[in-house]
Amino acid sequence: MRKFTILILLLLLSFPALSTTKNPCSGVTYATLQKHVPKLPQGKVLSKKPVFNLCEVIVDLGGKPYPFYVGRGYVILGNLFSLGQSVTNQSYQKAQAREAELQKGKFKTLRRRADALTVMVYKPSSSARRVLYMFTDPVCPFCARAEKQIKSIVKKHNVILKVLFYPVHRPRGTDLAAVAICKGIDLDTYLAKEWERKANPSKEKCSKGEEILSRTDKLARELGISGVPTFIMDSGDRVVGANMGALEEMLRKTDGK
Repeated sequence: MRKFTILILLLLLSFPALSTTKNPCSGVTYATLQKHVPKLPQGKVLSKKPVFNLCEVIVDLGGKPYPFYVGRGYVILGNLFSLGQSVTNQSYQKAQAREAELQKGKFKTLRRRADALTVMVYKPSSSARRVLYMFTDPVCPFCARAEKQIKSIVKKHNVILKVLFYPVHRPRGTDLAAVAICKGIDLDTYLAKEWERKANPSKEKCSKGEEILSRTDKLARELGISGVPTFIMDSGDRVVGANMGALEEMLRKTDGK
């Protein structure tokens, strides 16, 4: 990392400074990055702003932020430091906070669709009101790890659990999810996993299951979900991955426990 940082600094010093009278981000688009960076996949721009006469572009690629610094005819990838501080990390924090707020707002507008596509519901008590949505995949190992604890966690925090299938392991995950939907299995049956061993997708899949999976796939992409498990509270706050400690922390904020 040290060598990489030194290289970036040398590159910055080796190019003439850009004019300070013009916004260096003027005309910079994602296509600009793709022009200079070979085989750069499609990503989402989280933020774009002038930094030291360069255009800093923070990009989300597969759920991870990457910093690009665009100059006149070149692009640098890596962290930028000034006076012992990471300028890039400061930009990360601001961009991620802004993106989190955007995601929360988007979920509130799309929540009815999530309710309509829910395939399993678990309500720990009649007094439960808050709702936790879980996007999962029947054959995802990280999902299986989370599923071992999810029922006890929602019981502890008295939160309604709504499960949606977003298979990323295809075709097996998609086939099993379709079977689970078509058979209408409940949470306890799903968690026991015995149904998986007996599943026969060629005979047990149905058009309803395939339609729900297609619509859920579209919803998940609109919500910016790139992996499973992903947990989203009715407030729009989310936890990505089988980080059950972070999930409990999020739930504690809603019930004070």
